[in-house]
Amino acid sequence: MRTTTCCSAEGPDRRIVLEASWRQLPLSADAVGLELLVAAQNESHDEALAIHAVNRLAVDQCLLLDNLSGEFRPAEAGAGACQAVLCRWSDSPWSYLELLHPQDQDEAVLDGDESEPGVIGWTSRLCHGALEKGVIRRSRLQFWFVKREQDELLAQQLRQQFNSASLPLGR
Repeated sequence: MRTTTCCSAEGPDRRIVLEASWRQLPLSADAVGLELLVAAQNESHDEALAIHAVNRLAVDQCLLLDNLSGEFRPAEAGAGACQAVLCRWSDSPWSYLELLHPQDQDEAVLDGDESEPGVIGWTSRLCHGALEKGVIRRSRLQFWFVKREQDELLAQQLRQQFNSASLPLGR
């Protein structure tokens, strides 16, 4: 698995302060997780910011959480507005779950490459939209390995916890 975080800002008169940090989430016998917290602050004029978290995995099955029904369905390339991606391997007792906070879910895009069967990728745009001078915008993602036997139920529970948790404001 590869996770990449990048920031894009052009020109000498643009100053954007970016802070990214990882934290371990509470452990259980059924799940192990990390959270990526990203904060961006613009110190010049209104700017559009492009911070992307990009993932590519070779998996046997990939499911997306349907935001309307609240149920997981098979992934399709080009799908967007998704808060959860659940990936499975046939030879593993664990599944991979990635959760995008609801404030950012409209900025998720799933892609597949026909030249690489079984490889799925997705990009989540964080801290999206125009960034006013002095305003700090925060985004977060959670990454989990959950026991395969009840992964959809665990994913729903973790999503509920994530959605109701306050955004940490400190370091």
